[in-house]
Amino acid sequence: MTMLIEVEGIGFPNKGAELMLCAVESQLREQYRDDVQICCRPWQGHKESYRLLGNRNILQLGYLTCKGIRLDGLFNWLPLRITETFGIARAKDVDVVLDASGLRYSDSWGPKASRAAAVRYRKLKKKGKKIIILPQAFGPFKNPEVGSAVREIVELSDLCFARDEVSYRYLVELCGEDVKIQQAPDFTNLVEPISAFGGSEFYGKVIIVPNQRMIDKTDKSVADNYFKYLLNLCTYLRELGEDVIILNHEGKSDHLICMRLSKACGNLPVVTHWDPVYIKTVIGCCKLLVSSRFHGCVSALSQGVPVIATSWSHKYEMLLKEYGVEDYLVHLSSDTVDAKMVQSALQDSTSRQIVSEAGLLKLKSRDMWSDVFKFLSSQCL
Repeated sequence: MTMLIEVEGIGFPNKGAELMLCAVESQLREQYRDDVQICCRPWQGHKESYRLLGNRNILQLGYLTCKGIRLDGLFNWLPLRITETFGIARAKDVDVVLDASGLRYSDSWGPKASRAAAVRYRKLKKKGKKIIILPQAFGPFKNPEVGSAVREIVELSDLCFARDEVSYRYLVELCGEDVKIQQAPDFTNLVEPISAFGGSEFYGKVIIVPNQRMIDKTDKSVADNYFKYLLNLCTYLRELGEDVIILNHEGKSDHLICMRLSKACGNLPVVTHWDPVYIKTVIGCCKLLVSSRFHGCVSALSQGVPVIATSWSHKYEMLLKEYGVEDYLVHLSSDTVDAKMVQSALQDSTSRQIVSEAGLLKLKSRDMWSDVFKFLSSQCL
């Protein structure tokens, strides 16, 4: 029996979200080989989403909106010979939904996204579909509308994994103790970098990854200090004799910050690429990553690369804590660069410590997938 599995919650062109899609695809292919088909909803207007889906042999989930009205139900009426010709999956044929949202169920994004997911999952459960929420960040849930929707989502799910202890605590406080609620680390740590990668221009460099969320999801004092800090850090690193590269880990909004920072620092090189695995491989080549993107941090730490991170959500603090480098979190109470922090992060001993923790976290990710596959074997095969 061939399962059709949908990966839900992938936001293009966010390289972290795309890397989660690649991570899921890799694990499903390894486990089921030709006995699985994978589908994902592309983003209308984002041509790169179709490029990634085609590159990974992932079907497009039939999805269409017109003037805000969802018309994707129309695909359910098309014959399989037509949809299969164009690499389209019908929603009615989906057996399992794997939710890889990253951070959607939180006050940070308001009730709309959580309510929409609850409505959809309610319909799916009535049709006997299985729903698994893969490791992601949750909370806080001070907004009662968000809390109510997330509570229903968890009740409807068959398995639900929180990505860190704070997220787990938020879920338990909201939903109560439940065997289906478990904790597991971010699973993109299992994505292998590109083998035989050239990229000599990236080896031994310091890479900076900006994030627009540091401006629109933080209070005014942090937002005001953010760009100034990045600029001061670039200046300090260059004074140390380091070669600095700026990496765009998102789309247009982050690109604007990248170009602004590049210009302010004398036209530093800016790297952008459509393939999230290529981006992870580039990160693995550097000697230090300064990142405001969560999955940029994971891509570095999982490969033993030290990270200095800024934060707009508890997920950053918890990630650095998992790898034993919580002291490398910048709180942006000012735009001053902590020279001791930078110099400590550049030490070889820091990298060795990270490698040790990375191995343990990869084992936990494999345990999570083992639990997922055991459930699917008992319910769908």
